[in-house]
Amino acid sequence: MKSFPFLLIALLFAVGGQSQISGVAKDAQGKPVKGATISLLATKDSAVVKLAVTKETGIFNFTDVKQGRYLVKANIVEYQPAFSAPFDYTTAAVNVPDFTLEKLSSQLKGVVVTAQKPMFKQHLRWAPFYLKISPDNKLHFVIHQK
Repeated sequence: MKSFPFLLIALLFAVGGQSQISGVAKDAQGKPVKGATISLLATKDSAVVKLAVTKETGIFNFTDVKQGRYLVKANIVEYQPAFSAPFDYTTAAVNVPDFTLEKLSSQLKGVVVTAQKPMFKQHLRWAPFYLKISPDNKLHFVIHQK
């Protein structure tokens, strides 16, 4: 009877530990990619459901996910984003096939600079002016010209 609570706790951890989506992100040489942003997307509208970041070993996982149809996107600077095939998630664990992230080309192919002359040009000239009040309390503008 003493082992019953232990057995119940072990069973809860076993069931809770299985309800996750996990995978590994690697580069073209097969090395793990650390710090990649992994997005769990709903297939019906590509809405982001959850986000994760890969560990030093390239491993990522999502827990507490509702049942449904999903796909996973891996993204990191200097690499082309990668997508998994859509999959159905129930309460069983899902291992997403390893992502292979391809490095982007670091060289620019060329730069094109274009300029266009403005359609109109406006010249503003400011002339200093003074306000002068006459003895009969009338206001006069006096423009000073050089």
